[in-house]
Amino acid sequence: MVKKNRNLLLVVAALMLMVAVLLLSNNQAYTSEIISDKLHTSTVRDISLNQKTSQIISVTEIPDVSPDDYFYEALRKIIENYKVDVTLPDGNFRGNQFATRGQFIQWLRDGLDRSLEVIASVDGEPILLVDNLEEITAAMVEDNLALGLSFEEELSQIKVRLEELESKAISNKRLTANSKFKIQN
Repeated sequence: MVKKNRNLLLVVAALMLMVAVLLLSNNQAYTSEIISDKLHTSTVRDISLNQKTSQIISVTEIPDVSPDDYFYEALRKIIENYKVDVTLPDGNFRGNQFATRGQFIQWLRDGLDRSLEVIASVDGEPILLVDNLEEITAAMVEDNLALGLSFEEELSQIKVRLEELESKAISNKRLTANSKFKIQN
C-alpha cells in the first residue's frame, strides 16, 4: 500500500512538473483573448479531432526538441519514465509556443489515464520504474537529519516509553482492587 502511494505521488509530481513547464512557457492565460484566439484556432481543433497514430517512447523522436532546450530533461522524464506522450498530433512539441486550454486538458487527461493504469496494474505491482530509489531514500534521510530528526533517537525514546508502560502494567497486575491476600500463621 505504501509502495502504491509512493508511486502515485511520483506520477502526481510528474504531472505537476508538466503543468509548471506549460505555465512557464508563455502561458496563454497571460495574453489577451483576441490574440490567443487568432494564434491557436487550428491547434485546438487539431487536438480534439485528430488521434495520435503512434506513441512517442523517447524524447529523441520529437523533431523540434533538442537537448539545449530548458525543458528537455523534464520532457524526457515525463515521456520515458511515465510513458506520457505530450506531443501534438503531428509529433511536434512546440515548447516555446503558448499552451492552449485544449492542449493542457489533453495532456492532463493522458497523465491521469497513465496514473490510473499504474494504480490498476494486474498483479498489484506498479509498472512505474523508479531507477533512483536509493537517491530518493538518501535525500529523505538527509532532510530528516537536517530537521534534527533521527530515527535512532525516536526508536530509543519509543523503547523507553514501552518499557515504562510494561513495568506499570506488571505492577498493576500485582495489586488490583480485587487482589486477595493470604495470611499465614
